[in-house]
Amino acid sequence: MPFDWIHSDLPPQLSEKQGASRRAVYIHDISSRASLLKRLGYPRGYVLHRCLGNVSWGFVLRGEPPLTVAEIRALVDKIFDR
Repeated sequence: MPFDWIHSDLPPQLSEKQGASRRAVYIHDISSRASLLKRLGYPRGYVLHRCLGNVSWGFVLRGEPPLTVAEIRALVDKIFDR
């Protein structure tokens, strides 16, 4: 018995909008996590390693993360350079 709702065909403009929103959520999540870890006194290297690990763990089974390693590194550097 097939389940039609498993494979839905979304219009391209909706997919693009969701992609941008999804990316914004990850930027906010990584920035918040890095800020918290910095306030708790963790060094920059540990915070970067932790943020990279969290993102890579979340995408072990389902493809490419919305942010690259360089983008995550830039977010963490921005937090520590404040």
